[in-house]
Amino acid sequence: MRLALVGDSHTQIVFPALSRLVERAGMSVVLSKPKAGWTAKKHLEQGISQELGQAQPETVVISLGGNNMVLNESYRPFVANIVNAARQAGAKRILWVGPAKAVRQDVEQRHKWTTDWLKKHLPGYGVEFIDARKWTSTGHRDDGVHFYRSTYKKWAEKVASALRSNPPLWGGGLVPRQGNKIIWLISGLTLLTGAFLLFRRKK
Repeated sequence: MRLALVGDSHTQIVFPALSRLVERAGMSVVLSKPKAGWTAKKHLEQGISQELGQAQPETVVISLGGNNMVLNESYRPFVANIVNAARQAGAKRILWVGPAKAVRQDVEQRHKWTTDWLKKHLPGYGVEFIDARKWTSTGHRDDGVHFYRSTYKKWAEKVASALRSNPPLWGGGLVPRQGNKIIWLISGLTLLTGAFLLFRRKK
């Protein structure tokens, strides 16, 4: 499997550890782009779409959101555009690792808002969300934002485990969340119709 990694300052330590883990499992890291302070917007401005296109990954891990300052719906196009870039590069599977927990309250407020937004909206784009807050409650360095290597090691192991798991069925592309509801509605009506006809036949 060809794998691309796109991230921020945390991933400057996470991605090398993650690369070693996944390469042992037979995956090939074709692009690794950890950039301190960068957001989805910054990656897009600096040409990540072209880099992904050249790398042609089958799976993309995006670990962004910790530097997000856009705490409203204007955040949506940055997320949609980087997901689209991954899809257009050939990725059939995309995993997005959300922001970590922070001790600094100003940063924690941003991280919490961004996590909640991503958790709510990414499934509608066919993207698997990984909540980094689950394993980043402790282990902070003095800045209250970054972590000691033991936490980053756990971070890499969590993402590697997710990559090794079977991906959910997904056809690709950007589909509004309502699209999923319509599919479930049609499936439900089909099942009900089948049950009704079977009941009538038995009578």
